[in-house]
Amino acid sequence: MKNLLPHSAYFDPEFYHLENKLLDKCWFFAGIKGQINNHQDYLTAQHFNLPIFIVNSENSLKGFVNRCLHRGAPIMKLGSQGNGPIKCQYHGWQYQADGKIKAIPFASSFPETPTHGLEVINVDNCGELIFYSFKQNKMSLKDYLGAFYDELMLISSYMQNVHHKEKYTIQANWKINVENSLESYHVAHVHKDTFVGVMNLNPQNGSENQTNLHSSWQTDLEDKTATKMKRMEKIFGHKDFPIKGYKHFFIFPNLAIATTTGLSFGIQTYNPLSPSSTEFEHLVIAPKNENAAIISQFLDSVTQFNSTVFKEDCEICEQLQINIPHQKNDFYFSNIFEKRLEHFQNQIKEQISWK
Repeated sequence: MKNLLPHSAYFDPEFYHLENKLLDKCWFFAGIKGQINNHQDYLTAQHFNLPIFIVNSENSLKGFVNRCLHRGAPIMKLGSQGNGPIKCQYHGWQYQADGKIKAIPFASSFPETPTHGLEVINVDNCGELIFYSFKQNKMSLKDYLGAFYDELMLISSYMQNVHHKEKYTIQANWKINVENSLESYHVAHVHKDTFVGVMNLNPQNGSENQTNLHSSWQTDLEDKTATKMKRMEKIFGHKDFPIKGYKHFFIFPNLAIATTTGLSFGIQTYNPLSPSSTEFEHLVIAPKNENAAIISQFLDSVTQFNSTVFKEDCEICEQLQINIPHQKNDFYFSNIFEKRLEHFQNQIKEQISWK
């Protein structure tokens, strides 16, 4: 199978501009409910350089485009999370929970002010997972997640809080990073000192599932890892978790959720910054458990392992980005190891109406 997208899809500004159509059609991951439990807790996110914030207003989640009506500054600092009123960091314009203006410093000095409020966005959750979309998207989150909705809701019910958050810029197109996450073909070579030996990496020995937009892959753990996880399950009491082994969900266009027997959860987003750069964010989520001290030590080791793996991925993706603009020939997919790449590229073509 040949590559379904042109090489220019990974570096051309015009193709990148076409991908902004995804903002009209997709739901995007924002965070987990444990991050904004309290009144006036907020978090920020952005995809395709359009920043938003979501705030807890008396246990109701409200979302807005993160752009002040005064002169367009981000109201909440980009990339931030905290607690406080909806107050612009630049000139102090303050807003109510519904997005309408509440107070303007030296208001009498303005001959006129906006009569409308902040741009409202759709906010919904699947269990503990918070998503948002823009008003032009009329599809519900449940319909968008489709066959994965119930499973993700169940899995998220085992999540408690963010143990670790990591964010950095990768000098590679966002699709290169997504595609890297969708195949295990590279693992034996890029991750030979980390991932190899942890799980069965042959897709034929696991199970793949594809919906209209999304995909998943589940596989067994290698014997040594499985034995270790069974010991951990006895300590943490997670024998009832529905997934035995490792499972990786991909939610179109740029979200990955992975878990190993429910003892740890990893959530990754690949946020496009430019045709050749991506903001990568990784969350390590703690499972619900009373043994906080012990689980924290275990998750520290998971965090270190994941950080090493992601840095290895980062390096190879950045090298690939350098080469692609000079590539003259077609690329080819394995119909065993890289089926999820084909599915992803087909969805890109369909969603942006590219032919």
